Amino acid sequence: MEVWGDKPKSQTDPTTVDQEIDGKIQDHLDDPDAHIETGQSLQSHKASEIIDHLAKSIIEDKIGDGEISSRCITTDQIVGKDIRTSADVGADVDGVSILPTGIEMWQGGDKKVDIPVSGDPTFKGNTRVNMLTYLRLTFRTMFESITGWAKTTHVYNYFGNLVMTTSGVLNAYEYCHLPTDDLFALCPNFEKAVSFSTTLALDQKTNLLCYFGIGPLDSSEGIGFKIVNSNVYAIWYETDWTEHAYLLSGIDPTVLHVYAFEKLANKTINFYVDNVLKQFVDASAYDFNSSANTIFYYYIKTTNDGSKSLYCWDCLYQQDY
Repeated sequence: MEVWGDKPKSQTDPTTVDQEIDGKIQDHLDDPDAHIETGQSLQSHKASEIIDHLAKSIIEDKIGDGEISSRCITTDQIVGKDIRTSADVGADVDGVSILPTGIEMWQGGDKKVDIPVSGDPTFKGNTRVNMLTYLRLTFRTMFESITGWAKTTHVYNYFGNLVMTTSGVLNAYEYCHLPTDDLFALCPNFEKAVSFSTTLALDQKTNLLCYFGIGPLDSSEGIGFKIVNSNVYAIWYETDWTEHAYLLSGIDPTVLHVYAFEKLANKTINFYVDNVLKQFVDASAYDFNSSANTIFYYYIKTTNDGSKSLYCWDCLYQQDY
């Protein structure tokens, strides 16, 4: 039987019918304008509002750099995604990262901005604002004046500095505190969240006793710090005058430090030195002894015949209304 597809085109063209068909098909495949006329398949495909592809078939390497604009990004919430430089932002790379845990900005190996999703953001460096508004009752001083403060004889203030110096006899003491008689119904109130910080140093660390914080700590009332010779303690008192003291290691009281604490409304206390958490206390089972109407309390006493001095540069008290 003679196969029709194997017949030559003509006596002068040996191309078979099958070869001719294959050639026409190839010409069609090579034609860039095929199927683009109105009503044809490619034109309809390109003109469709939504072009159907297999799910997840469009991947990253098919999209050019900078091709996706903010106009094309959904306004729906983006959950659990990282936005950062190609080299991870951190101690070795400057930049901003938006992470599931929050926002960070690093510069020169220092985390200048930290906004965790859990709250309590931290900002370092220069911050420019039009106005600061405190959401808490706030008292702050650099000892511009100590008029109206309760104090003993050898207590002096200079610009930005408080100096207390005892006489050189055994059990000599000096104190300086700010009474809040007119605000007694308002503060200090340890049922509220309160915080305190001060910048302070002693001239020596032998044969002395020192207190500073909120309330007359030498009378077993309040929350604050106690220094006995070279030992620094975080302290607080119950309503029955029971003292709770926690030794803070690695603190030289003759070196200038920022001492701070925050007592939260749930009766937990965080004690800090130089912005480092040194002691956490869960006092939820107790009541605080805060009957005294006193904030910014400083006290120093000798336990031998030598004179002692306390130097303080600022103090801050805040309390929820």
